[in-house]
Amino acid sequence: MLKPIIKSLLITTLIVSPVFADEELSTFNQQGDISGPEPKGEESYFAVPAMVSKTNKAWYLGMNLGAGLTTLKPEVTDNGVSIIAADAQSKNAINYGGGIYGGVGTNFSHFYIGSELSLALNMLSKDITTTTSTTKMTVKQPILVGFDIIPGYLTQAGNLFYGRLGVGSSLVKLKLADSGSAFNSTTNKINFGWRAGLGAEFFMSDTFSLRTEYIYSRYNKVSGKDNTNRYTYKLGNIGAHQVSLGLAVHF
Repeated sequence: MLKPIIKSLLITTLIVSPVFADEELSTFNQQGDISGPEPKGEESYFAVPAMVSKTNKAWYLGMNLGAGLTTLKPEVTDNGVSIIAADAQSKNAINYGGGIYGGVGTNFSHFYIGSELSLALNMLSKDITTTTSTTKMTVKQPILVGFDIIPGYLTQAGNLFYGRLGVGSSLVKLKLADSGSAFNSTTNKINFGWRAGLGAEFFMSDTFSLRTEYIYSRYNKVSGKDNTNRYTYKLGNIGAHQVSLGLAVHF
């Protein structure tokens, strides 16, 4: 009697135990089947995506406002004798201005190269005193034009730090007047020179950017002569320091 019972229990145990074992282990077996996002290629789950440099749009157009300091070296002679006052042989004149600029550029990874054309109105007017109380020379430089090549470095955040080197021209007006003899002579000439500078441009969006920069310009000499051949007047090389703030639209 006992043997059949024990035999039945053993058979039941052998049949039921694997079933329960599969049920109990099924949870652990399923852990091996837990799926998550698979890395792409050799990408690690812990890898931090690298920042991608901003690619500038090719064309842009902007406007700027600025102030500067211009060094003037005037010379005036009366019948071959210099009449420029000693303290006027080299004068610094503060000037203000604003203009427009436009250009095109591209970048190769972090390195940028572009070109730019600019036109500015310049509020420079300086009176030069002489050794006589009646003779006065006035210097004006109302228009500035420049063309520059601009190499630069584009940061990961998309900001541009650049230099510029190019050529420039300006309209110079020289006026010599003698109130004692009602003499008045004016010379308008376009002179040429070179320019160089440094700047930084910060992109507020894909369309708008804000820039700040410094430019040094140096222009050739300008001279004039009155019809009576009594006076000659000239202006030595003009050196100008200019700082400005600009806003551009990119296309």
